Amino acid sequence: MIELTAGRTLRLTLGPQKGAAVRTFDFLNGKGDWVPVLQPADPADSTANGSAMFPMVPFANRARGNVLQIGATTVRLSPNSADPFAIHGFGWQCARVVVNHDTESCILVLSADPGMPLMFEARVGVHVDRDEVEFSLT
Repeated sequence: MIELTAGRTLRLTLGPQKGAAVRTFDFLNGKGDWVPVLQPADPADSTANGSAMFPMVPFANRARGNVLQIGATTVRLSPNSADPFAIHGFGWQCARVVVNHDTESCILVLSADPGMPLMFEARVGVHVDRDEVEFSLT
């Protein structure tokens, strides 16, 4: 688990499994209680589906007819979950590499596994500041 904190007022955890799934994101209220900003992850489900939030790369939602049209190129996809359509990209199913990590920020890289229909690399940055969290995706 990667835990990021800032000024003891915000706390965010990223799961150790595939993808860059946010497991928890909480703030410390004036009474000293941690309050969820996002619905906390399901502790019984370590997948992206059980997480509070995850990046959907290289596409979001369902691929209509399991086809992506990228310019003149047609990419045919196979279902990647129990859903009959490819859904939420494949980043959530890719191994992640932590390239930078300290107490307030981290950069994760998600790379397409061999055999995936699209080759991609996504850099996910998360930075926790005193009163905000910034996510970046390139």
